Amino acid sequence: MKFSLLAVGQQFEYQGETYIKSTPLIAHQVDTGEQRLIPRSANVISDANPPGPATDDAPRIDAREMQQAFAEFEATLQEQLQRDTRYARAFEDAKRTFFLRLKLTPDQ
Repeated sequence: MKFSLLAVGQQFEYQGETYIKSTPLIAHQVDTGEQRLIPRSANVISDANPPGPATDDAPRIDAREMQQAFAEFEATLQEQLQRDTRYARAFEDAKRTFFLRLKLTPDQ
């Protein structure tokens, strides 16, 4: 886990030594009390979250479900903001960008 995700006061291991996070960027070594600047992006091992095998347990969203949910979202916005033509153009641009990012078409 990243150092930035630890809570202040949480104990962790970094480069083979045990520390306690004391500020967003500083930790104290448990044995010596010495302060050390730890990069926010540093990989650390937390006692609360021991390392385990990497798994891909992220929920999968079906493309059709995504498109249906977006269509419902779009309809709600269209109803509420239909009088503003600037909104319609901006929304179409945002919609195109959204689906391009997902490598989908809006009506696939």
